[in-house]
Amino acid sequence: VHVYGSSESPFISAAYLRPETENLPEEEQWKRRASVGFFFPGYECKVIHEDGTEIKWDGKDRGEVVCRSPWTIPSYYKAPEQSAETFKDGWYHFGDIATVDEYGYINLVDRIKDVIKSGGEWISSIDLENTCMAHPSVSEACAIGVKHTRWTERPILVIVPQPKCKRKLNEKAILDFLASKLPEWWLPNKIIFTDTIPRTGPGKFDKKLLRDKYSDILLQEET
Repeated sequence: VHVYGSSESPFISAAYLRPETENLPEEEQWKRRASVGFFFPGYECKVIHEDGTEIKWDGKDRGEVVCRSPWTIPSYYKAPEQSAETFKDGWYHFGDIATVDEYGYINLVDRIKDVIKSGGEWISSIDLENTCMAHPSVSEACAIGVKHTRWTERPILVIVPQPKCKRKLNEKAILDFLASKLPEWWLPNKIIFTDTIPRTGPGKFDKKLLRDKYSDILLQEET
């Protein structure tokens, strides 16, 4: 059973099947089980747009998860600047982008710091990565947003090919594969092939390091 929370506000949701979902087709039931579930009683939780308005519960509209409760800390110890960024008007901001479906099930889409904002629209780095890693010749893929003159940010992909495919895999093959599965404006402006992708201590892709390294790569190509 998936549960969702953080050190600041533990276990705010769990992915049990609610009575109204038990008669759904099996595939639809598994979608709910694969989510992070619905909000627990005792918490005030919502998913909001940047202007503070709540998103539609339609499984498509996206926003940031926020909550408050007796079990949610109000600030960080001796860290006023970090506290001001994370705790606003009594609400703890998770920094996670999510959708909520008509039954109240929450699906995490991305982290705010990792989502790619292109021309005012959001591109999920996680969805882009997962779609790319479904390619049989791709071992790992990491999507980041980099600077772009017209669209502010555009996605690029850093890819580790499968060992037997290093010399065969090329940018066109990846773009053709992605084009059949994603909107055209989601397609990356550049693909970089590498032997390894740097990781953080817990083993996640080190996107901060990659953004620092490739931040200006599209601007340099324009000039």
